[in-house]
Amino acid sequence: MLLNDKLLNLKRVKMSRVGWLAACILLACAVTTQGAAQDYVGVLPEMLKPEVSQKLGLSEEQREGIQQLIRARMSAVIGLGQALREAPADTHDQLRSEFNEESERLGFALLDPEQQNLLAKYRVGWMGMLSLGDEQVAKALNLADWQREIVDHWLEQVRNNRRGPTVAKTRTAAEQTIRQALSESQWAAWQLAAGLIETSTAGPPQPPQRPDAEQPVQPNETATADKPAAKSQVDNSELPLEQVQLEMNFQAQPWNDVVQWLAKQGDLSLQNDIALPGTFTYRDRSRKYSVTEAMDIMNASLLNSGYTLFRQGRMLRVIDFETDQEKSGELLNELADYVDDDELARRGYYEPVKHMFTLERLDPDTLKAEAEQLRSIQGSVRSFPTSRQLLVTDMAGNVRAIAEMIQRAEGSGASTVKVFPLKAITAEEILSVVRPLIGLEEDVNSNDDISISTNTFGTTIFARGKPDKVQILKDLIDLMDVPPDEAESTIDKVERLVLQKHKVVGIDMQLAYEIVSQLLAGSPDVKLAQDAVAKQLVLQARPSEHKLVQEALGELAGDSSDFVVIQLKRLDPTMAIAAIKKFFALPDTPTAESGGPVIDGDLLARQVWIKGSSSQVSQIRQ
Repeated sequence: MLLNDKLLNLKRVKMSRVGWLAACILLACAVTTQGAAQDYVGVLPEMLKPEVSQKLGLSEEQREGIQQLIRARMSAVIGLGQALREAPADTHDQLRSEFNEESERLGFALLDPEQQNLLAKYRVGWMGMLSLGDEQVAKALNLADWQREIVDHWLEQVRNNRRGPTVAKTRTAAEQTIRQALSESQWAAWQLAAGLIETSTAGPPQPPQRPDAEQPVQPNETATADKPAAKSQVDNSELPLEQVQLEMNFQAQPWNDVVQWLAKQGDLSLQNDIALPGTFTYRDRSRKYSVTEAMDIMNASLLNSGYTLFRQGRMLRVIDFETDQEKSGELLNELADYVDDDELARRGYYEPVKHMFTLERLDPDTLKAEAEQLRSIQGSVRSFPTSRQLLVTDMAGNVRAIAEMIQRAEGSGASTVKVFPLKAITAEEILSVVRPLIGLEEDVNSNDDISISTNTFGTTIFARGKPDKVQILKDLIDLMDVPPDEAESTIDKVERLVLQKHKVVGIDMQLAYEIVSQLLAGSPDVKLAQDAVAKQLVLQARPSEHKLVQEALGELAGDSSDFVVIQLKRLDPTMAIAAIKKFFALPDTPTAESGGPVIDGDLLARQVWIKGSSSQVSQIRQ
C-alpha cells in the first residue's frame, strides 16, 4: 500500500478552529518533558531530528508523512482529554499508554522493515533504563520478578513527576537504580537491544541474586556465603567512635537503609526528612573502615545527586544542596559545626564545618584572596583584620587544604619584614608618635617586641616583630599618612621632601656646606651632601628650605650669576677686554673661586662676552 494510502487510513478527527488551537496548547504542555511526550506521541518527534532522520534514511515523503501523523495525533488529544475526564482516575495511566502505543504503531507503519528495526533500537536507547517497562525488552533481558518491581516503581515515579520541578533528578535516580539492579549479562543484552554494541561476550542474560538476601554487614561480620557471621560480636555502642571499624559490603542496597545502618554503627541520631532515591553498591572485603571513612565513600557516591551526609553534633543529617543553588551557601553556613584543629582532622572530607584561623604574621585580607581559590561553590571565607582571624566555612576536605596553605604561608620560609611606603608624611613624624604606643623609648627604634628602620630619605618604614605591635604601627600609618585636604590653607599643608642640587658660586665649597648646615639645623629629615667635582650641594628638604638655601648661596656669591654679550661699535674688543680685566684685577686665566667675572670676546664680530653677577655685568656695561 502506498504511503498516501496508509495516511488515508488514519483516524480523522473533525474539529473547529478553537478545538484545533486547544489541542496544540494541550500537546505543547504535554511534551515539555520527555516523560510527558511519551504519554502522547512517543518517539515520533525524535524521528524528525536531522541526525535521526539521516540515521533512519527517511525520505522527504516519509518526513512529511510523520509530520502529518503528529498533527493528526495532536487533534486526537482533545478526544483523549474528554476520555480522561470521564474515566476513573486509576485508569488514566492506562489510557495514556494505549494512546502512546497507537501513535508509535502508526509511526512504525510509515517505515520499511529495515527502518523499523533501526527505530526500535533507537527507541530503546532514547528511553534508557525506562525501556525495561516494555514487555519485549524485559523478556530480552530475562528480568526477574523483583527487577520488574523496581522498574515498575520507577516508571510510576517518573510519570508522577513528569511535570514537576524534580523531573530531571527523578529520571536520573531511576536510571541509576535500575542500572544497578542489572547483572553484567543483562546490561550487555540491553546495549545490544539499543544498538550500542554489535555483539556480546557476556552470554545469555541472567538476573543477579536478589539484594534482599544481603543486609549491610555489621562490624566483625564476614560477607561470604559459605562462612557464617561470628557469634560473638562487639557492640559498637560500647566503643569510642574513633575505634569503631566497619566492613562495607553493599549490593543495590536502598540508600535509606544504608543511612540508617551508618547512624546505628556510629551511635548517631538520624535526623532525615529526605527519602534518598536509588541504591548503594560498594564491596571491599580487604579492609575495614572508620565511621568517617565510610561516610566519605558514601558522600562520594552521592556527589552527583546533590545530597550530602554530615554530622551535626551527635546527629547524622542528609541535606540536598541542589534544591536551591543560590541559597546553598547560606544553608551550609547555618548547618556547619564550629570545629577545632583536632576535630577538623577527624571530620570526613565532604562534611560541612566552620573553622577559625588565627594569623600570627600575615594580613587576613591578603590571605583571604588566596583562600577563596581553594573553597567550593557553597563555601565562604570571611576576614577579621582587627583580631587577625579568618573564618572558613566549607567541606572539611577543603578547609584542611586551606589550613595547610595558611600553615605554609605563616611558616619560617615566608618573609617576616613588613614594608610601609609613606606618601604624605615622613618616617620621623610617624615614629615620634608611635614609639610610646609600642613601648619604645625616645630616639630608640628596637626592643624585644619590635624592630623598626627607615630608608635614607625617610619615605619608607621597615618593621619586624610581634603581630600586635606591627599592627599598631600599620594602623597609625593608615591614620596619619593621608594627603592634606586641598581646601586647607597653605600654612596648614604638609610639605613633602624634595631632592635638589644647589650650585656653589663665589665661595669655598666647605664654607658653603657649613653655612647651609647651620641654616637647616633643627629641621627634621633634612639630608645634605657635597659634590666637590661639580661644586654642588645635594639637599633633600622641603620646598621652603630649598628656597632658603638658594637665597643664602646667592647672597654669599654676591648676586645671582648672569651672562651677557655686548656688541661694540667703535671700541676695539681687545682693548675693551684688557680694560675690564685691569679694572677688576682679573688674572689672564680666571677661576671660579676668585668670584670675579669671566671675560672673553670675538674680534671679528666686535663682541665682548661676560659671565658674572648682575652687579658686575652692570658695572662693565657702564
